Amino acid sequence: MDSSKRYPLQLVDVRLYEAHLTRPDKHEVTERSEDGFQLNIEIGLDRMPPDRVLVLLTLNAKGDEDPFDIMLVLEGLFEANCDLDQLDDEFWQEFRAVSAPTLIWPYARECVSTITWRMRLDLPMLPTLNRFAMAVPSTDDTPPADAELDSENAGV
Repeated sequence: MDSSKRYPLQLVDVRLYEAHLTRPDKHEVTERSEDGFQLNIEIGLDRMPPDRVLVLLTLNAKGDEDPFDIMLVLEGLFEANCDLDQLDDEFWQEFRAVSAPTLIWPYARECVSTITWRMRLDLPMLPTLNRFAMAVPSTDDTPPADAELDSENAGV
């Protein structure tokens, strides 16, 4: 593959960095959710020049019907095929919001699936991510104000 078509950062390793799992008594659950569980995801990013980036995906899941509390931190190690200083703010914004979670999420799904199965919890498989819905709008993607008029006049 032509190196110019490769994404600047390549995922080279993923590890389970931290895990906390509990099964509280049912009477300890104070909040109830519509789906029977709550899910929260956070992304942390640490640039390690000249060519490495560390991403921490923190996943918190709580269930109320069959109570559980799971906190996982997965660490993704990325290597750059360029100097990190060459990548602009727009790239880092997209990487943090879209690419990093998209690449690490399948590992998080697998961990949660395995853990909940071993805990004998009836939790559905976590959903796949819709990368397109996560996309960060670019200022270049905004059509000019008169673009709609131009398409109407062109008979489109």
